[in-house]
Amino acid sequence: MVRIRPIFPDIPIQGPFCPIRQLIYLAFALTLWLVPVWTPDQLVLTVSYTAYCLFAPRFKERCFTARYGAKFDAFKTTVPYISCHDDNS
Repeated sequence: MVRIRPIFPDIPIQGPFCPIRQLIYLAFALTLWLVPVWTPDQLVLTVSYTAYCLFAPRFKERCFTARYGAKFDAFKTTVPYISCHDDNS
């Protein structure tokens, strides 16, 4: 059997990825927090999933750095992580 290496698309740097790098995680966290009624178990889950949304993408970005190298590092310096006012880390 022939092994075929996958071809990954280029870094998405246009459209919704211009203001922040982790847009999908921010949207998911906002969806969790913007509910009309709260229960104690929901609060625990929301805090847990929000922590995941804040820290897990850093592992994904390590893969992007390995795959795209200097091009992704340059992208990181110009586009914030998850908010428009963070420290680009």
